[in-house]
Amino acid sequence: MSIRQIALGLLTALLPFFTPPAAGATPSAEDLAAQKRVYHLFNPTPADLMRDLSTDRPDQTESAYTVDAGHVQIEIDFLNYLREHDTTGGADIRTRALAVAPLNLKFGLLNNVDLQLMADPYVRVRAEDRLSGVTARASGFGDFTTRLKINLWGNDGGPTALAIMPFVK
Repeated sequence: MSIRQIALGLLTALLPFFTPPAAGATPSAEDLAAQKRVYHLFNPTPADLMRDLSTDRPDQTESAYTVDAGHVQIEIDFLNYLREHDTTGGADIRTRALAVAPLNLKFGLLNNVDLQLMADPYVRVRAEDRLSGVTARASGFGDFTTRLKINLWGNDGGPTALAIMPFVK
């Protein structure tokens, strides 16, 4: 017998001891998560059960919350501009980078899993090493990243939330 079968058996045995919340009561995060487990990419979460919007701005903010099952979230910037002056270790490197319309498409696969496709359609970078006088320039299509966010707890409420997010770039 596998651990999954044992856990499922215990859950089934204990289920009669749990009573549903009283009518009109606000469901707990656990009750809401259990109620939403039946939804997936092809059976979307109804609007009245959806959680608040939570953005994932790469290199700016990452949240532990996923997109509701069966829904799509599009995050796009018009322009991103970076200006950096690195003097660590005696270096003197100035970098300027411009990204046009960086995009993050998020697809809710399950209640606690979303797939993210991120692209930088156009990037221009200029790095100048002021000590050596060398300047490097690059432009064109930027990175394409695929990420899978798996929320372990707290997706639908609670004091904390945790997710893992493996990615391929």
